[in-house]
Amino acid sequence: MTKNSRFGALFACGLLIALPLGAALPTHGVQPSDREQRLRAEFVERFTRFIEWPSGAMPLLGAPFVIGVLSDTLFQSYLEQMARERSIQGRDVAVRRLTTIAGSSSCHLLWIPRCSEEELAEILDVTATLPILMVGESEGLAARGVHINLKREGPKLRFEINLEAATKSRLKLKPNLLRLGIIVAPKSNR
Repeated sequence: MTKNSRFGALFACGLLIALPLGAALPTHGVQPSDREQRLRAEFVERFTRFIEWPSGAMPLLGAPFVIGVLSDTLFQSYLEQMARERSIQGRDVAVRRLTTIAGSSSCHLLWIPRCSEEELAEILDVTATLPILMVGESEGLAARGVHINLKREGPKLRFEINLEAATKSRLKLKPNLLRLGIIVAPKSNR
């Protein structure tokens, strides 16, 4: 078994273990539970194991992997906890709260909370071709151009992938991730 296939098997097993934890996930419109927030942070970290950034997208060795969070301070604390415990792409992790999309160019991953169509259009105008992995959690977000969208299906937390958008950003998603996600077609008009 190759190193990548072992990681793929571990990721799949991890998700199969983690997904049942979603049995207590709240319904739409209710504040997410502590368990759900930790599970989301775990998904975010695990996604990075199956993404290849283009050469030159990562800074010099020793510089952190930067996760930008757009105005979602509650989830940011869960990402910060994960960052203290893990490394991403062999680097320490820095989580930064962004008040505007302009600061996203220094990020490797951008967490996009629930936002309006206008806000999403602004985010995509700035980031669509940059090698920044965009992950969010709103209905239809992947179809509108975000690379990975976490979504609830009954009691389970699943994820959608917009492969076309990821390719435009020069990110390579490994087959193990593609097999586990729900591939969505982009909407013709953002």
